[in-house]
Amino acid sequence: MDKIKIYFLFHSKAFWPSWETFWNACNEDPRITTKMIFCPTINQDKGCNGQFIDSEDWLISNKISYTNVKNVNFKKEQPNIIVIQTPYPYHRKSKYLSSEFKKIGIKPIYISYGLEFAEAQENIFNHFKLPIHINSWRIFTASPLILNDFQKYCPVGNSHVRYLGHPKFDYIFNKNHFHLPSEIIEKAKGRKIVVWKVHFPMKIVDKKGKQYNSTFSWENDKKILSYIKKQKDLFFVFLPHHLFFGVLQYKFNISIDEINKFKQNLENNENSTIWYDDYRPIISHCDAFMGERSSVTFEMIAYNKPVLYLEEKPETYNDFGKTILKSYDITRTFKEIPIFLNKFRNGIDDKENKRVEAFNKVFPNIGGNSGYRIKEDIINELENETKINKLNSKIQTQRKTIHIVKIKIKKNKAEFDTIREKYYNQLHDSKFFIPYKIWHSNFKKNKINEFP
Repeated sequence: MDKIKIYFLFHSKAFWPSWETFWNACNEDPRITTKMIFCPTINQDKGCNGQFIDSEDWLISNKISYTNVKNVNFKKEQPNIIVIQTPYPYHRKSKYLSSEFKKIGIKPIYISYGLEFAEAQENIFNHFKLPIHINSWRIFTASPLILNDFQKYCPVGNSHVRYLGHPKFDYIFNKNHFHLPSEIIEKAKGRKIVVWKVHFPMKIVDKKGKQYNSTFSWENDKKILSYIKKQKDLFFVFLPHHLFFGVLQYKFNISIDEINKFKQNLENNENSTIWYDDYRPIISHCDAFMGERSSVTFEMIAYNKPVLYLEEKPETYNDFGKTILKSYDITRTFKEIPIFLNKFRNGIDDKENKRVEAFNKVFPNIGGNSGYRIKEDIINELENETKINKLNSKIQTQRKTIHIVKIKIKKNKAEFDTIREKYYNQLHDSKFFIPYKIWHSNFKKNKINEFP
């Protein structure tokens, strides 16, 4: 079998955790040829491009060889697989959509970049009904509970969806892989670290059509900032979604001066900082976590740290989301935050056993080698398809041969019937002998071994 070509369509460093161990596994396998392809996103709305800034520079700084998408002739190179980083078609030009790759015989695959935990109408559409969910040859999801949602909501079901763990969790079994950044170690000065994770504010429509914000309001964010400034015995790392500040400015009309003041307070306070880079070293080594609706907040279930879920108005959640949230503390207002932090200070963690139970339910047999397992699944499936195609080709060849033999038999039978009729009329008493003799001498020479 020729080497398998797997191409990666890269948009953003923000989604790298969902690829990293899979990318490494592919590069380590001599059966595979990989190509990293930088695919710049098309123009996004103002405030909505934060996660795509400096993506090409990130590839360079991480010494990942790549090719710009404009220099790739997909039809000519014909990779077996194209790994698409995000599910949203508005991130790329139409010629780089899953449907276009499928048309020219390239198999799209998608490894979910986030965790599908919510079940509002828009969530169902974005998580299970986009073209990539329909066109993908394979989708690799983070949980068997989400696998069930694909069966429930995806127009083509879940026969193309696999649960093999998820690359973003592979390093939880090797905590030495990530080190707490030196600048945080210096500023924290040995204090317990609390992560404050925010998602960009967004309008959510419930099943009754009512619109609301699930994330904490900007006013509550400012209250939290004012409060944590006084908690000198703890160190806080503010972890904003890449779109957080841009959406506040351009979608919610918060002035840039007010946003900059908020940032400066976090950076200048002696017990807090902002972190924009890879979130995994931070959540791997933090001691407690406060977070809004975000995949990162739900990922915290894998690290078994105390979590406070910040949600002003409850959303509708799927089984995956419900299972995890039952193991978290939840607050609808700012008032619960001091209570949570005081419990943490005093070593009270009454949800630890529930978190372990929830983790085992939503991520069973996670193992730590998800990237490798995904790679092996792809290779095995491609090899099986090759075997099936060869078998089908052999069957088709045999069918053609049988058809040709049938034609020859029919032709020879017609000739025999003519001869048989001639001699039968002449020699009534040699009804069987003479015709057989004639057939034997005339047709055995042509290697016709049977006669119906």
